Amino acid sequence: MVDYNEQIRQLEEELRKTKYNKRTQHHIGLVKAKIARLKEKQETRRRAAKKGEGYAVKRSGDATVLILGFPSVGKSTLLNALTNAKSDIGHYAFTTLKVIPGTLMYNYAKIQLLDVPGIVKGASDGTGRGKEVLSVMRNADMALILVEVNHPGHLPVILEEVYNTNIRLNQHRPDVRIRKTARDGIRIGRTVRTIMRDETIKGILKEFKINNAEVLIREKINEDQLIDIIEDNKVYMPAISVITKADLVSKEKAEESLTDLVLSGFILRNLVKMQIWLNP
Repeated sequence: MVDYNEQIRQLEEELRKTKYNKRTQHHIGLVKAKIARLKEKQETRRRAAKKGEGYAVKRSGDATVLILGFPSVGKSTLLNALTNAKSDIGHYAFTTLKVIPGTLMYNYAKIQLLDVPGIVKGASDGTGRGKEVLSVMRNADMALILVEVNHPGHLPVILEEVYNTNIRLNQHRPDVRIRKTARDGIRIGRTVRTIMRDETIKGILKEFKINNAEVLIREKINEDQLIDIIEDNKVYMPAISVITKADLVSKEKAEESLTDLVLSGFILRNLVKMQIWLNP
């Protein structure tokens, strides 16, 4: 059996060692496309092996918001405070072992809040049933990410796991059209200037077995966004990050944690909005 994990590891290591510039941009684009293809094959194999597993959640109300975070970060407390739900609360990890819904009434709107089991690093690969939790997230309208004030470093971990589950937070689907054709190769049209050269765009498309197509690019995109468009399996949704348990530390410590999040380059690239939630 082909070891996709090892192939992906080798390619990701190659990316880490390659500095991004005009000379390497084409090569990096092709490597990213190869990684995406291998992950696609890997996921197909996993779905076949674990068919039928997961959480079933019935949507209700006018919108659905999923509360996401590490174990014992305060998800159940927030759900109980905002809705009519009764989610178990404990001072130990993994208190919530199933999806618990609640309804928040706001200006005559019914908003469904979902308290899901906490996730940890490796969730997108299945650690702690993380894949099942994140699969529920794909059907939500918004993500509410909770981060404990003493662990601001958890947020980049959560965002990476969400990203690896093909969910794009606080992004929109790029305005790019790809129409497959029967002949004439790959023809590219633009209404804006892009970083990628034509040869890179064609190389990425061919990695996905697209040899004939008309491509129209209407906004600036990078290699990752082009791959997202080609795969066409991404979910785009807004997200808000909330610092919890801020009342357990000094005001200075809470502000320091917030600053740590804002200054994180990973956070800035994902344009995640942040607020502080003070427990009542």
